[in-house]
Order: sequence, then structure tokens, then C-alpha cells
Amino acid sequence: MRKTLCSLALLGLTGAGEVTPSQMLLEDCSAQVVIANTDPSKVTALQYQSAAHCQGYLKGFLEGFTMAVDLTQTPRIFCYPEGQTVGDMAAGVVGYLSTHPERQEDQSMGVVLWWALVSIYPCT
Repeated sequence: MRKTLCSLALLGLTGAGEVTPSQMLLEDCSAQVVIANTDPSKVTALQYQSAAHCQGYLKGFLEGFTMAVDLTQTPRIFCYPEGQTVGDMAAGVVGYLSTHPERQEDQSMGVVLWWALVSIYPCT
């Protein structure tokens, strides 16, 4: 009985209408953009929490990517400009996902972020 209930609960977590990780990234980074352009007294605790998730994910992804490129001495596939802030990157990710809704169906935040950064920050 217990095993059946757990299985049913898990099925409910993967049902139709589920928010994909890339949609969650869009929502969280949209909160970052809102915070950057809103009077702080009008920002909700949930928006701050979502923006913090976005910032942490973007910083971690960028640090991991930079470390991997440096350690393996492979060419960069995107070139994040000096002087850019995480807020700038968040705005770019929101813009990319808004104009590429097909990417919102991707199940991996890492994959969709990779596509966004390659598009936003090409190496020239």
C-alpha cells in the first residue's frame, strides 16, 4: 500500500502542466529583472528568493564553465564580457527565453543556459 501511494505521488510530480527547469529559470531570472527596475519597498519576499536562486545558478554555472575551460584549455564557446553583472546576464537570459519559447521545454537548466549564453555572448 505504501509503495503504491509513493508511486502515485511521484506520478503526480511529473504530470502535464509541470513547470520545466528552464521555465523555472525564466521565472527566477524575470524576478531579478523586476527587482533591478522596481522600488525595493514594492518587491515581495518571493521575488527576492527567486532572484537569489537565479543569481546563484548563473554565478555557479559561469564559475564552473570558466574552471572547466581553464583546466582543459579548450576554446571558449561563449565570451562573457568583463564588467557585466549577474543582473545583465539575467536580463539576457530572460530576453533569450522570451524570444525562443521552444527552449522553455528543455528539461535542463544547464542546457538552456548554455544555449542562451552562446547566443548572447558569442566569441568574436
